[in-house]
Amino acid sequence: MDSIPTLFPAAMATAVVLQSIGLPFIIARAYVVRRVHRLGIEDILSYLAWAASLVLAVLVCINAHQVGRHKSDVSKEQYIEGIKMLDTVYIFYALSAGLAKVLVRTHRTEKIFLQFKWLFTLPMRDTAYYVITGFLAANFLAYSTFILIYIFMCWPRKKIYHPELKGRCLGWKEINIAIGAVNTVSDIEALLVPVWCVWRMHLDRKRKISVIAVFAVGALAVVVGLLGMCRRVRILRTNDYTWHLTGLNIMCVAEIGLVIISACCPALKHALRLRKQGTELNTRRHSGATVEHSPPPSVLDYGAARLDQAHASPPKLSVVSERRLMDTPYDVQTSASPNNLFSDTRAIVSK
Repeated sequence: MDSIPTLFPAAMATAVVLQSIGLPFIIARAYVVRRVHRLGIEDILSYLAWAASLVLAVLVCINAHQVGRHKSDVSKEQYIEGIKMLDTVYIFYALSAGLAKVLVRTHRTEKIFLQFKWLFTLPMRDTAYYVITGFLAANFLAYSTFILIYIFMCWPRKKIYHPELKGRCLGWKEINIAIGAVNTVSDIEALLVPVWCVWRMHLDRKRKISVIAVFAVGALAVVVGLLGMCRRVRILRTNDYTWHLTGLNIMCVAEIGLVIISACCPALKHALRLRKQGTELNTRRHSGATVEHSPPPSVLDYGAARLDQAHASPPKLSVVSERRLMDTPYDVQTSASPNNLFSDTRAIVSK
């Protein structure tokens, strides 16, 4: 048995590496939320997406241990158990992908589009607002539909595990291709939307590139998504389902992990900055130096139209928007705006 090729080691390695890399980003996000005393819906969705991705990684590893071999090397009993587990894997994949992309991108999918909505849109609802809101709605609808499809793949549901029972089932190959296409499109959207939004800002080219670089990890997710789509097409032409589906599942774990990391990249930068500022303040206090209560910045670090606090007139923002930019609940300033941990990447875009 030891000489039989298996994808279980690859599944374990992918899960461990991606979760090990992603966990510090999630911790950084939680740290920033704690420091600014504000928990947004995109933050909650980030935690849920990470939790769902962790469950997905565990399920994929268990499934790879059961049937992560060529079909000829899998017994009938193992195959049946693998199919049962595979159905659950797909449900959690659709759930984690939907959460990561709807909630993250806000920058990149996950997470992505909701976060984008906060970063790159203003109350006056310009083009960016409608583009990002449209992608947000489309992703929510698509992944919600896929979750329901996987749950009700067969009716009665027992037919999924016992094909001999009477009933009806949807074509799993067609559904596999459909979700692969949606994933690929949403990954590309999640990569291009922030680039387009940043390019509209009133920044010099060097600054634009530096901001776009924050989202560069999303490019890796696009590559993995495209490779996964190729694998899905290949599955249509083979009967070795156990081997190729396991390989596809491993790619799915990698894709979701990269999406979450991409969405939380700005949080890591903020966490490091807050940590540094906190250390400097503590040092000054212990040395007896006076701690100045500096006024909150009128526009965020990456703002396109930085305001002169003494003379310049602010752009026409709603009261809510002004509060988002100016409100600071702490005694000592440690963040540009407490309303959202990614607020210092948000810019004022002229209409």
